[in-house]
Amino acid sequence: TLSMMADPVVADDGHSYERSAIQHWLRTRSTSPQTREAMGPRLVPNHALRNQIGAWRVQRGLAPMPDRYVPPAPAPAPATDADAEAPAPAADAKIKTEEAEAPAPAANGDAMETDEKADKMDES
Repeated sequence: TLSMMADPVVADDGHSYERSAIQHWLRTRSTSPQTREAMGPRLVPNHALRNQIGAWRVQRGLAPMPDRYVPPAPAPAPATDADAEAPAPAADAKIKTEEAEAPAPAANGDAMETDEKADKMDES
């Protein structure tokens, strides 16, 4: 993707990729983008590379990597007739999720949006 990785993973081909980019690739293909050989869907977090990226960012005065990368939430699905019949949640109800408690990724010029990353992956 030519962008700094935020969530590097190692795929079955032994190469490291940005998670969102390789997931996008694997939705339509079952081959490695590097070798073009058959590849399974298994992705393993690359903690060593993530730590190196984090250290590089801190050395250069950039925002550190969050403890846990949380990808952007997908756009909500369009409303249906069934949604109109569901009761509205109480105004004072507070829903806590692990994603809501995790720090958001730093917004900076180093990272491209997920769709742009995936499009660049398709072009290469």
